This record gives sequence, structure tokens and C-alpha cells, in this order.
Amino acid sequence: MRLYLHDNEQKSLHRTITDAVKSFEDRKKNSSELRIITCYVDLDAVKMLIISLNKIIKLQTVSIIFEYMELFKQNRRPNDLAKELHDITNFCSSKKINFQSYPVRPKTLMHAKGYAIVQNSLSWQSSVSFISSGNATSRGLGLGASNLELSASTTTNVGLRAFCAIFDKIVGDFHKPIDQAIAEADEYAFRYAMSSSGVFLHKWTISSSSIIGIRYQLTPLGQQSIFEIQAEFREEIEKDNAITRQPLRRYGKLQDVVRRSLPKQFAKDYTIDTLLGRWCPYCFWDIVESKALGDVEFTKFCENIQDIVAEESLAKIVLLEGEFEDLLTSRGYVSVDHERIPRWRKRVSEFANDQNKLRRFYYDMEKFELPYEFLNQKEVDYLYDSFVSSISIRHNSSPVLGLVNFAMKHKDPKGLDIFEEDAERLLNCLNSKK
Repeated sequence: MRLYLHDNEQKSLHRTITDAVKSFEDRKKNSSELRIITCYVDLDAVKMLIISLNKIIKLQTVSIIFEYMELFKQNRRPNDLAKELHDITNFCSSKKINFQSYPVRPKTLMHAKGYAIVQNSLSWQSSVSFISSGNATSRGLGLGASNLELSASTTTNVGLRAFCAIFDKIVGDFHKPIDQAIAEADEYAFRYAMSSSGVFLHKWTISSSSIIGIRYQLTPLGQQSIFEIQAEFREEIEKDNAITRQPLRRYGKLQDVVRRSLPKQFAKDYTIDTLLGRWCPYCFWDIVESKALGDVEFTKFCENIQDIVAEESLAKIVLLEGEFEDLLTSRGYVSVDHERIPRWRKRVSEFANDQNKLRRFYYDMEKFELPYEFLNQKEVDYLYDSFVSSISIRHNSSPVLGLVNFAMKHKDPKGLDIFEEDAERLLNCLNSKK
């Protein structure tokens, strides 16, 4: 048995595994099988391992066990993982590799991790297994930044047989096919899956001026000189005795934000009211966001603000605004704050390059993902109950009710999908001014 330490300074787990198979006899002639046991899974990282190994040996089969609850991980919808598995299966098929996945669900978290490459399961020659702390993820395998991981390898017949026997036992005892895992999940898992299959929307009432403006809080002297300041600079004096300026418009000639507020019918037909706001399935909201990206005027605005905050252009604006700030501070109207303009510069740069924030102003709507982890069952149950309550008091038919009722009837979040005619109907609604 050999022990390995993996981190950013040592050889990665990915590299250690690939180096181990270089000693296989007839490695491009005899077929090999890769077996992976992991808690958390990153299929892009698994794909990279497959690509690297297939350059060295003749991979015929890849089998992977992973924790079932990965289906419900925050920021990954259950159907997303199903699609990722479908894509990697097709990729392997194109390389003449058979890919098999086994989501498993013991009574507790399936936390084991291990890797084995078996060339000949009869003689167990040219085979190796690794028991490791590293998950089959980018950080676990050390693709880029690496976790601190420890692994032990063996090439003995006893060790390899034991690994494969344990692999088969985990599959036999706990495997739940992914379609069944999604469609026949227990009630709470289904509730979480449904809740995480959409976005939550709030009316956005904050103006763009407050986001990209720079604010100067007046000193007591400045407050006494409000009328003089107002007459000289012709700036708006706020109720809380502050001056707010718009340097991007004053010096950078920033255009007004293009706004296309969502029609009232959209909320009625394509969202459901919940404790966290109006819930909209991804299949609908993806179309809404695509329409924003396709708007010529909105695209021009995005390009306009990004040009203005480009390094050279923004530096000139900062210089001019700095002169104004110096004038206010020299007269005692505003306290000296050397970080005020740098903070503003960072804020407007982040705003200009954040598509989510820009679209927020486009539709006067803020969106956010489900804020709860799978373990937050109490919060998820409260949310889902409000979801069901809203549905129960809605007597009119609508596209969103049709999809949700179908998904709830079949206990399958995959029911939240639309046909081409539904997409066209939604676009017609978005184009409506009502």
C-alpha cells in the first residue's frame, strides 16, 4: 500500500491516478474499467479524468456511484444533473466507452470515496485502486485549485477484490435509478425539487440612479450652506442633507436604462405567489431573460455603460469627480473620505458587468434562487405549503397551473417543461403592453 498527500504543492489526485496506469501491461490493447465511488460529484471533473485515462489505457467501461442527495443540491436542479449524466453518457459513447451511473441513498449520507482501474478481473493484473478523501470534483481531484486530500493505493488481489465487492454491494443495496429517484422521490425530496425548479420574483423599486450615483453626506457647515450649494452646483439636495451626483451621466454621457416592465398578465399566467415572492418555473423565466438579451436597445445600453466604465474612460471620470469632491471638502461642506470615490468606482464597475443586475432594471423585477439547502426542511415545508395554498384558491386555468398540476400529479419535476407553442404564447404576453 502507498500513501499520497495531495494539495496545490503536491501531485494532484487526478495526476496520481493517471500516472499509476502508465505501468499497465498492454495498456492500449487490453480493455479496462474505471470504477468511482464518491459523495459529491462534478461530472466535468469526471469527464476530464476519463479523457486523461483514455489517452493512456483502453477504457471500455466507466461506472460511478454518487450520493443521491446530489440531485437536490442548491443551484443544481434535479433535471440539470439528469441532463449532465445524459451528456457524459453520449460523450463516452462517442469514444466507445460504456458509462453507467448509480445514485445511491443509504439511511445516512453516503460519504465514501474511492477509485479503481481494473484491466483484468480474472487475474487482477494491471489493476489499481485508491481509497481517498477526495471526491470526484474539480477540487477533490485537484483540477486547478485543490483541497488537501489523502489517498492510499493498492495493486494486491485482496485489495482490488475487496474494492469491487464493496462497490457491487453499495449498488445492490442502495442504488436508485435516476428517473425513479426523481419521479418517485419521497414527499419532502419532491417538495424541495419543485421549489428549486424556478426563481422567486420581487418588484424592483430602486432606481438605477441610486445604484450608480455617488453620495456626499453634508457636514453641519454644509447643511447650513444648503442654499448656497444648491445655487452654485444646481444639484438635488436630499431630505437627509446629502448631495447625490451622477458622474457617469455628467462626464460619460450614459444613456437612460431601457425598461420593459413585465405586463400584469405575466404574473397571473406564469407565476405562483409564495412566502418568498412570486415563483416562476425556469422554463418560463429562461424565455423572459432571453428576450431581454435579444432587445437591441437594451444591448446598446449594456454596451454603452461597459464602454464608460472601461479603465481609461472611468479613470477620466474619476479624475473629474475627484476635483468636485476636493472643492466640497476644501470648503468644509463634506468630510474628507479618501475611499469614497474608489468605493463608487468599484460599485459602478460591478454593476456595469453584472447581467443579472442590468436585467433587474430592464424588467423592474428582482429574481433569486431558492435560498435554502436540502437540510432546511422546516423552511422548505413552510414555503411549499404557501405554494399549495396559492394554487388551491386559483380557479382560473393558466399555463403555470397546468404545468404545476401535471408535475404534482406525477410527482415528477420533469413535468415543468413547455412546448414550442407555449413559448410563443409567453413571448406574445411579454410583447403585450397590458
